[in-house]
Amino acid sequence: MAINLKAFIKQILPVPALGLISNIYNRASAPYSLKSSIVLPSSISDFFAWNPYIAKTEFIAENIRALLLGSREKVTHCFKFFSEKGDFLWEEKYTSDDFFSRIILSGPPNSSSYSSFIHYVESKNSLYDLVKEKFQINNLVCEQNRGYCIYYPNLSSSVGSSIHGNFGSISRNGKLLARTRTLHLYSPAYRFESQNTYDLVFNNPTPSEIKIRILFNNEPERNKKMQINSLGTESLRLDGYSGSLTFESRLPICRSVIFKNVTKSKLEGFDVLHS
Repeated sequence: MAINLKAFIKQILPVPALGLISNIYNRASAPYSLKSSIVLPSSISDFFAWNPYIAKTEFIAENIRALLLGSREKVTHCFKFFSEKGDFLWEEKYTSDDFFSRIILSGPPNSSSYSSFIHYVESKNSLYDLVKEKFQINNLVCEQNRGYCIYYPNLSSSVGSSIHGNFGSISRNGKLLARTRTLHLYSPAYRFESQNTYDLVFNNPTPSEIKIRILFNNEPERNKKMQINSLGTESLRLDGYSGSLTFESRLPICRSVIFKNVTKSKLEGFDVLHS
């Protein structure tokens, strides 16, 4: 009887070893570093875009400990901001025992350019100890801090536009789990319209400087290049263009955040979305 080698290997090797082998095999396109499969941080965060041109940014943060326990648990939501060059700028902290918190962020003082931030949680009770006690699970636990940003075009707006963060995998201590991958092309399933203005915002969660080529598929003479430092942010204002774009890069996931009509009078037609 023929032996299925793949099934046999799965039977004899422990799960961590299988994950390590898989990462080695898929290294060319893997979004995470090989080291992150061996040394797992206690928590990681997505990478969120900070827009200084709008009136208000609200962050929806979940309290994982309270959700697991089914009762209120006090935690501190922490936000670290990084400049367009990738330097640490600013930190904010908010304490709450709610299951979900709506937090209005102040952002870096005198900010005049797009930048980025991460979110993590401080608590007297670690998530690992909580899971071990409540579910009798001894496996390592990595807390993923996601959340959503709601961007309001002006202070009179009762409804904003919301998105989750870009791919980050950044620990509270600034350790970067993301890695550069093979050069690839990505075309957002979105048609840009010439009557609108768009800000394309890219951030870089990898430890290396990243180069991005933005290809204007309908007007190749407008093609642009940009370089983004580690933890940095770059933006491109798109005006008077109709058609699609393609991004060429080594980012793990090359999606920009698109802010629509930030420059319009009273921000009419404002929107925000992932490309």
